Amino acid sequence: ENGHCQVPKKYPKNQKLSVWVKVQRRQFKLWAKGAPSNITEERIKMLKQLNFVFNPTDQYKRNKEAGSSSEEEMSVSSHGSA
Repeated sequence: ENGHCQVPKKYPKNQKLSVWVKVQRRQFKLWAKGAPSNITEERIKMLKQLNFVFNPTDQYKRNKEAGSSSEEEMSVSSHGSA
């Protein structure tokens, strides 16, 4: 619908999506630390192919450094990370 995978932490238009994204981000963070996680490498690979944003804060910084002028990109990311 929006052409990107930058779902904010709180997304009133689709709360189920927001919760699902939060869970994926949390599980990825645990996996990346080597902690027990329910996310599989296959799911990570699939999400990366979709350009899923695992860390919105990092994405916001990359957009800012690249000189992105898209307010939507920055405002979506400014909601914080899971």
